[in-house]
Amino acid sequence: MCPAAQWQVGVDIQRDRLRAVAVQHRRYGWQLRGWWEWPVSHHSPDDTQPPSHADVVSALAALRLSLPYGYRIRVGIPTGRTLQQQMSLPAMAMTETDTCRYIGQMAAQQLDIPVSQLCWDYVARTATDSGSKSVSVATAPADVVARLQEYFTQSKCHLRAITPDALALAPYQALLGGSSWVIYRSQHDWLWYGPQQWGATRVSDVPEVPALLERLGCKSEHIHFCGPQEVLTEQPQERLDPYRLLHLVAPPLPENIDPFVIALGLALGGYPA
Repeated sequence: MCPAAQWQVGVDIQRDRLRAVAVQHRRYGWQLRGWWEWPVSHHSPDDTQPPSHADVVSALAALRLSLPYGYRIRVGIPTGRTLQQQMSLPAMAMTETDTCRYIGQMAAQQLDIPVSQLCWDYVARTATDSGSKSVSVATAPADVVARLQEYFTQSKCHLRAITPDALALAPYQALLGGSSWVIYRSQHDWLWYGPQQWGATRVSDVPEVPALLERLGCKSEHIHFCGPQEVLTEQPQERLDPYRLLHLVAPPLPENIDPFVIALGLALGGYPA
């Protein structure tokens, strides 16, 4: 099967739900191929703790049986468990392996943790005026990444990519373009993606929209909100329509697409070659 025709699947693992969306790129654009939702239990009042391991593995095993041969899965890691850093690179020429090693060592040094306890990825940039090189680095605890990998290994569900869940909003922001921001409200967190930045914060820390916009330094007319209706109680100026990213949809469709925003964005994101 041609890679462009493969089903791309986004998996969003929440404390009480696992949601997945599959899309396929056809001649005229992206086509919705399927959506799934499974309840998962949790055994701690702390909403930052992971859901039941057995429930997540069971849900992923059921998802695998619903997918055709050759699928690609991208799963979100909670943005609150990741850290962004900007880092300058040495002027000397380095191989990709040396660059990766250097970034890992510098990130671990700045965070004051062993390299063995850290996972990282980066995007390189070169300044057009000076030619200096820098990288935007996203780091995450190795045990969190290992837990996600274990879910997929035990369910025999092939995983292609792991990415901070806020980056699932990137395809929506690219569609809107310019100075637009996409802000997603979950039960416990705000996620956002805007021009040159992305991130997350707890709703308990910033409960009101005006305070969030002030923290981000963006104007209300540039914001497109999304998220489950039961938690997004504010009346924003612009509400994101996730279906705008798709060229072909056909029933049966979710009764409410809003809870699937992250899973759909993950499905539409980039995958390693």
